[in-house]
Amino acid sequence: MCSIWAEAPREKSRPLRAAAALLLLAIALGGGCGRSQDPETSANLTLKALDGVTVAATLWMARGDHPPGLILVHRRGADRSRWSAFAAQAEQHGYRVAAVDLRGHGGSREQPPGALDYRNFEPGDWRDALLDLEAARVLLMESGADPDNLFIAGEGLGSLLALQFVRDTPELQGIVMLSPPLEEFGFDATALIAAAGDRPALLLWTEGDAHAARAAAALQDRAAGFLEAHSYPGTAQGTDIFVAAPAAAGQVFVWLEQMRDAS
Repeated sequence: MCSIWAEAPREKSRPLRAAAALLLLAIALGGGCGRSQDPETSANLTLKALDGVTVAATLWMARGDHPPGLILVHRRGADRSRWSAFAAQAEQHGYRVAAVDLRGHGGSREQPPGALDYRNFEPGDWRDALLDLEAARVLLMESGADPDNLFIAGEGLGSLLALQFVRDTPELQGIVMLSPPLEEFGFDATALIAAAGDRPALLLWTEGDAHAARAAAALQDRAAGFLEAHSYPGTAQGTDIFVAAPAAAGQVFVWLEQMRDAS
């Protein structure tokens, strides 16, 4: 087994980042350094969050020194594989990408002394999942991503987790939200986008998704920073938008490039 241990930065001050200061990040490449789809640029990993929860992840390694970083967050009830096609495109566009299975999902279910199941989660359990995103951020930093060009994207409930993480983490430069809900499990999208300050956001949804359309309208009203919004025909949600409207992924990369240039 190949193992790498990296200690998270120690300069954090807020509760979540102070906790991350003590985080030990375990990267375990099982069975002789097992690789994901592209053996040259990606790897399946296991991370350990501060509270001891093990988190399955995939890291896509763009070539070059200090590439921009991108964290990907799946919807409730899914796993990181929903982002695989998009992540491979992002890697080709020069991004170092980390996608995780949130605790209680996919490869992050089995935990000592027993399994976690997202279907039993209370609001506090979802807030604990922010530690999974911090583990992904540390992974990107330890792998050499540019700390001045770090973004996050989420779908569904994952977009609210990502938005909370943006609010709590000044190191993040911007957020992409696919089919965001207005409120779930104590996460209020409008309050969070207002508290995120001037960091930019990109919203994507489909015209037949009435809940996401209402959320997008409310987010546009409350955003303190630059917010770009695009709707597409159909009823697809989350990363399914990239399948139903292939131009949507291209729009994300155009926006990310613009935000990088503006930073």
